[in-house]
Amino acid sequence: MTFQKGLFMALIGLAVALAVPAGANAKPKKEKAPPAPIALPTPPPGKGQIVFFRPGGMGFALGCSVNERSQKVSSLGAGKYFIMVADPGKHEFSVKSEAEDVLAVEVEPDETQYVSCIIKMGVLVGRPDIRPMT
Repeated sequence: MTFQKGLFMALIGLAVALAVPAGANAKPKKEKAPPAPIALPTPPPGKGQIVFFRPGGMGFALGCSVNERSQKVSSLGAGKYFIMVADPGKHEFSVKSEAEDVLAVEVEPDETQYVSCIIKMGVLVGRPDIRPMT
């Protein structure tokens, strides 16, 4: 093979590689099915419940530790939830890292309430933010 013919073949190969879209020979990706809905139980008679959840996103490696009256209720990892059965009345929850956030929730009998905890950007570590949701 002469040098010119080899160069010509290399240029043809480069042109073909540039003309074919990336991944054209790759197998098509399977689409992920949406997550199945979560069936929540009803609260016990005369009690209420609070569903605490943590969407994914920023601070995925940090836990969101939920406390009531300085007692740890649970820690939420990214994409996780927990259900707390509660007596009717006022409850105050806190989350803390370099800053503290507090949320008061009025629980009614036979009611389900939703509370999210997200991690916002902080100075040194993420700042948890707890708020009611629908």
